[in-house]
Amino acid sequence: APVPEMPGPITGPAEVCKQTPATFSITGVFGATSYSWTVPVDVTITSGQNTTNLSVLWGNTPGTVSVIAGNNCGNTNPSVLAVTTMEIPPVPGIISGPAMVCSNTNIDFSIEEVTGAISYLWSVLPDALIISGQGTKTINVDWGSTPGTVSVLAQNSCGSGLPGTKDIGIESLPSAAGVIAGKDSVCKSQSGYQYSVDSI
Repeated sequence: APVPEMPGPITGPAEVCKQTPATFSITGVFGATSYSWTVPVDVTITSGQNTTNLSVLWGNTPGTVSVIAGNNCGNTNPSVLAVTTMEIPPVPGIISGPAMVCSNTNIDFSIEEVTGAISYLWSVLPDALIISGQGTKTINVDWGSTPGTVSVLAQNSCGSGLPGTKDIGIESLPSAAGVIAGKDSVCKSQSGYQYSVDSI
């Protein structure tokens, strides 16, 4: 019997999340009695060695998955798939926007782009409403009348990172001024009169 033909292309993800399961497969090779898979050193084969379907737990580094087919006459050249890795995005940076807002006002908050993120999940608590921009780097918010928090986390297909947060206080109008202290009658063309109110 001849040596089997080289296996066809490996089916499986070309990009995997770090520390997650992945599956790779090939179509069965005519005349093959064995299959031998090779994976990067920090990838653990969980099942499927010597079959056409391989399950692994991927590690932290990119690398290649390869497979050869064999029989008593010898082994084929390998079929190879290059695999890159990605991870959950990091915590977003500083949230731009005011730390103090007036009651019932319309405010924008934004962040710089986060490496590896494909979307952003914002929340505003407890007394605010996101009007536009959910999923993007900038949101427009109708703030209510109580202090609260703006938070945002970055997301990709591996999941969501930890949130960045910003505490928001409420600015209120000053209280009314009290009685003005000072003379209520003055002489013409005179200066030096002083008037004052208590601190507000």
